[in-house]
Amino acid sequence: MKNFIFPKGTVILTNEEQEKRICGVAHVEMNPLYLAKSACEIKAAQLIATKQVTRMSVLGIAQEIFAHACAYYASSTIIALGVDSSKVNEIKSRANPIDIADGGDSVNRKAIYRLIWQVTPSIISQI
Repeated sequence: MKNFIFPKGTVILTNEEQEKRICGVAHVEMNPLYLAKSACEIKAAQLIATKQVTRMSVLGIAQEIFAHACAYYASSTIIALGVDSSKVNEIKSRANPIDIADGGDSVNRKAIYRLIWQVTPSIISQI
């Protein structure tokens, strides 16, 4: 078999990217309400109840929403709390809308979401 040449502009996806394209993805519009962990938990429960997101816990979804909101509205605060600035900026660049895929994000991103959840107060003020 000859070497296959992909058409110009074709992007080769990783297995993780392929799974996200096949599985569901919820698009959550950014809202300053998501600077409160309780609002994130409510939204996460709604996403699960309406089956927009599967194979994730309420806490996992809430952490992802909260991390994106913190990065979007209060990145300097998150960085001051000790979170790596390059990771915060990466999350911020993907914050509006927040794309929550079935099964969650990569292991590394989930770790950053958990860290932001742990080091940040339940409600932070918009800066």
